[in-house]
Amino acid sequence: MHKDQLKPHLAAADMQPKPALTDSLDDEGLENLARILGAYQHIQQAIEQLGVVGLDERQAQEHPRFLAMGGSNAAFELQLETGADRTHIDCVVLAPIGPVTESSILATKHKANALARGKGIAGLLQPVAINITPPIAVVERIHGSPLHEMPRGDIESITDAHWEALYKAAEQATRKGILLDPNADNILYNPNDGFTVIDYQPNTRPQIPEAAVREQNTDAVEQLHAAARSGLGR
Repeated sequence: MHKDQLKPHLAAADMQPKPALTDSLDDEGLENLARILGAYQHIQQAIEQLGVVGLDERQAQEHPRFLAMGGSNAAFELQLETGADRTHIDCVVLAPIGPVTESSILATKHKANALARGKGIAGLLQPVAINITPPIAVVERIHGSPLHEMPRGDIESITDAHWEALYKAAEQATRKGILLDPNADNILYNPNDGFTVIDYQPNTRPQIPEAAVREQNTDAVEQLHAAARSGLGR
């Protein structure tokens, strides 16, 4: 897909601040970006009804759908219906605290670039829809826990297959130019679904060599695995 084909969905993305939303995305990434930007129009009414744009920290925490604070964003729960069979999807809406600023737009563009790279990679948080102005990201809701919040016995019962899947996700992320955050809180585990990386960044400007990206991503998983073997947990 050529970048010109994204123009219907990128009216806000051409605004300052830079870098451009499409920086260093391959054709698959561009197609994914078009999908998640285009999907927002189908849920825009639900987001507007949720009423989470422009809330200050106190208002966000008092919102009936409030889940958590993370950096400069607040997270809210939202259930969407999709398809002819009205399938329910549990989602998390990420909205910046306070008024829309260049900084919040830039952060959302950065997240959109990362989610476009990660779409379709098992083990990475998956996007539902995203908007640039106002800056809103809608992602799947992950029901899991970081390892340090789990009982030690549950950690010891994690299967080799789930660990192998996490290493595979790290390798696929490397090939897509994604940097995993080594913070253990950003990798959740559910015994049914395995591991999910809930926060990751695009390797954009300045570019980090792929070998360094691979080392960082592999180290993030290896450190978590080593901590689990050493008796991490409650």
